[in-house]
Amino acid sequence: MAFDYTLRVTSEGHEPNEFGYQFIIRKLEIEKEIVHGAPLSEGGAPQALAVKGILEKGWPGVSVAVYHNGSQIF
Repeated sequence: MAFDYTLRVTSEGHEPNEFGYQFIIRKLEIEKEIVHGAPLSEGGAPQALAVKGILEKGWPGVSVAVYHNGSQIF
């Protein structure tokens, strides 16, 4: 599936870091997890929002912004 999601991870006092959506789900080994009826590897806005939630819940003090084709969506 063709999509271009980028996650910008920011923590207080540090510069933001950007990661590709596919890179994050592969590193976390969650690409086969089903979210909103589809595996995370298929992408989509609901899946990107779920990954944002996973990162923010797993790393207190970190905020994550999701971009699609260069525009912030979450």
